[in-house]
Amino acid sequence: MDSTPPVERELASWHAALAEDGVVTVTLVAGYESPLRQPRHRRALREELVRALVREAGAARLPEAPAGEDALRAGDVTWRIGAWEREPGARRPRDAAHRLELEERRAGASPTTFRVRVLRTREDFVGALGDDVTIYSGHSRHGRGPAFAHATDYFRMGAYAVAPVVEVRAAALPGEPVVRELAFDPRGFVFRDYARHYFEAARRGGRRPVVFPVVAEAGLEWLYKGPAFLGESVRPGERMKLVRGGAADLHQARRAGAFGRDAAGNDRRQVLWLYSCNSALHFRAPLRAEAGTVVHPDGWAEEIPRMFPAAETSPLLVLGTNREVLTHGRVVGRFLAELVRRVPTSGALLAALNSYAADVQPPAEGRRPSCASPTPCFTSL
Repeated sequence: MDSTPPVERELASWHAALAEDGVVTVTLVAGYESPLRQPRHRRALREELVRALVREAGAARLPEAPAGEDALRAGDVTWRIGAWEREPGARRPRDAAHRLELEERRAGASPTTFRVRVLRTREDFVGALGDDVTIYSGHSRHGRGPAFAHATDYFRMGAYAVAPVVEVRAAALPGEPVVRELAFDPRGFVFRDYARHYFEAARRGGRRPVVFPVVAEAGLEWLYKGPAFLGESVRPGERMKLVRGGAADLHQARRAGAFGRDAAGNDRRQVLWLYSCNSALHFRAPLRAEAGTVVHPDGWAEEIPRMFPAAETSPLLVLGTNREVLTHGRVVGRFLAELVRRVPTSGALLAALNSYAADVQPPAEGRRPSCASPTPCFTSL
């Protein structure tokens, strides 16, 4: 478990850069099984944003807000928080986007709009990598990358040491060279041991059938079944293709200019929060990589671009999880409130999230008592 102390960043320059054009764009991509795909969790996010501004900033409610909206005032600052609205254009309800806007007026300053959008697809995530603030909410696909419509629809950005190859159905990654094609015993194997099995399979020559035996672990019933993934049966002799994994999609996005650039073409200030299980373990290395060559455990040497290597000076502030915690709308609402209130440092932001998450995410029996101790849930990457 990674318990590295958070990188302490002074955030005044971030706030100034994000609001430079008068609009702070916050894109929350609700991935596979994210609660924020559901209206009640989006409502909880908004309610906590309002509650935190009242409680932490001392804001008072104003009576003139239209139905469904809120108007708040604290000193010389006025906030107007709209209602969630569904954006037109989605072909399927499960891909629908929702928007929430907060307008801030400060005495003697131009107004600032915080525009929060909840999106859902892999394409949305790639497009959001250039926004002021990008939040991914959902599973990390067992360390391989954020997942979206289903567990096999994911963005490859996993740590090189644990994700050298990935399994796909024929349509999942068209055009990718196939590393191996394997035939499976129908029993599958426990997904917790996937890395060891993949490494063994990758070393075997030819296209011989490979049988992964069942691994018994204290009555655990989740058996990893390759591309079928838990919910489908795997027939004897069924084949699956292995393609290169690692952080292949992240590298391609970086090369293609998916992250933000300023007028001079340099990386600009951005915030990326990976609210997914154990992202400090899964995604820290790929995001902080220098340009060069990475040799994967199966012997494949990959040339990678320079990412955002210096956590103390990078223009990309990356937040993530140290623990396997589920996304909660109220925690994201608190994050937005701290952003609106111009939290002064990354340490203060993480302290607020960790102390707060313990209240809204009570530990299961036998788990650690809170997000703040002994290892915090949230950290800087």
